[in-house]
Amino acid sequence: MTAEPPHLPGRQSPYGLATLLDGADSVLVRPYLTVHEQGAALQQRRRLAPGLATDFGINLDQQVIGEPEVAA
Repeated sequence: MTAEPPHLPGRQSPYGLATLLDGADSVLVRPYLTVHEQGAALQQRRRLAPGLATDFGINLDQQVIGEPEVAA
């Protein structure tokens, strides 16, 4: 009995993959991009807060968080 040689798969080009690659699945992220995105989100929240306070009629000049009210 002679053993059959193993069959090798056909050659495939890495450029013609059947499935598309998703960049979100990759763990390779440039750290400066994540820091920039976090900073942009924080800046957006800081810009939103005064506008919401104005919409709800809150005077931010008189609001001191964590302090008891002082009689003038």
